Amino acid sequence: MMMNFKDFFKQKMVRFFAILFAIMIIIGNLGFYIIAKVQFDREVNRQNSAFVAMVSHLLSMENTETTLVYLEHYDHTHGVRIAFWNEFNELLFESDDAPISVQSISLYDSDQQYLGKVTIDNQSSFFGQDISFGLIIYNGLTLILFFVGLWILKNHLDKQYSLLKHDMDSVGSEDNTFTFSDIESVNERYIKALNTEMELKAIQSHYVKVLAHDIKTPLTVMKAYIEGMQSKRLEYNQEIENVLLEEILEIEKLVPQFIATELNQLAIKQNITPIIKNHLEKLTSVFKTKSIELEYDLEDFELQIASADVVRLIEHLTFNAFYYSNSKTIIKVSINAKNKTISVQDQGIGMSQDTIDKLNVGPYRNEDSIKFHQKGSGIGLQIVKDIMHKYHGCIRIESTLGSGSTVTLEF
Repeated sequence: MMMNFKDFFKQKMVRFFAILFAIMIIIGNLGFYIIAKVQFDREVNRQNSAFVAMVSHLLSMENTETTLVYLEHYDHTHGVRIAFWNEFNELLFESDDAPISVQSISLYDSDQQYLGKVTIDNQSSFFGQDISFGLIIYNGLTLILFFVGLWILKNHLDKQYSLLKHDMDSVGSEDNTFTFSDIESVNERYIKALNTEMELKAIQSHYVKVLAHDIKTPLTVMKAYIEGMQSKRLEYNQEIENVLLEEILEIEKLVPQFIATELNQLAIKQNITPIIKNHLEKLTSVFKTKSIELEYDLEDFELQIASADVVRLIEHLTFNAFYYSNSKTIIKVSINAKNKTISVQDQGIGMSQDTIDKLNVGPYRNEDSIKFHQKGSGIGLQIVKDIMHKYHGCIRIESTLGSGSTVTLEF
């Protein structure tokens, strides 16, 4: 069953609030009951002790009639159930409601002479009723506060939902102000993605126009030759045949570019950090095969470059570091946006200055590198240099034999 965000949000919040309230009610009632029970027991013991002492005093110092008057008075003023038996076990007084399952208390004078017994049932006492009434009032007030809280929560959720709906409706607009910073951040990324898409479409359209123009040129040449031969101004010969074949080959070279035009091959202004981070995460498992730890410190870096070229640069540099590093070492990739540099640092076998000078001339592998890693042609670094040249950048190599190398791309 489908549910809109408003209903879902309200259900979750009300359910959470109700469960929290129920837990608080249970804990509150439990605490109230424990405190009231302790207080009730203390007060009952105090009153019973005073009552027994007074009855014993009246029986020993006064007479039975006075004692009975006191018992009746105590019954009415305290709301307890009382029964009294004299020393001959004769029932002389009992409340309108007889005590229920209460243990009797024996009465003695100061000389420890038996005077009779009494039973007191405090369950229906005015003090107990006050505590019960207090518990009812407590739960009633709590329920009122709960419903007031629900009403306040509903109004608050309605207000917040209105603000949220306004923010959601404003996504895609650059000029609106947002209440929620998260949605504002999403909107900024969305606007940036839309602008990037428009830019990509413009670049792709321009690219197609350039290719169309490039194809038009050989077609124009072929058309001129064919029209010349149709009008008898030109005679078909080997030279014309060669020109036509050359133009056909030129078209054949251009047609695949129409078919295989991929946006990641086009240079656009973009933040290259997510591309690099995503590719490094894919390489982590490969590097673990040599127990090499791959670390990276990547600042956001915007650059006019094709995504595919970013991947090629990082892949060649990190794999070169991987091939020529011992196990249980660290390879670190860093981006310095301020200096516009990307660097790959390893703890591998390193290179001499002579080797670096030869690498700057063209593909080269010395004997140490061949012994350490037999495969390879040394062309990987040359590809990196070609890509950097395309974007008017340069490559800088710093290395120490036996300690490792740092390759820095400067844009």
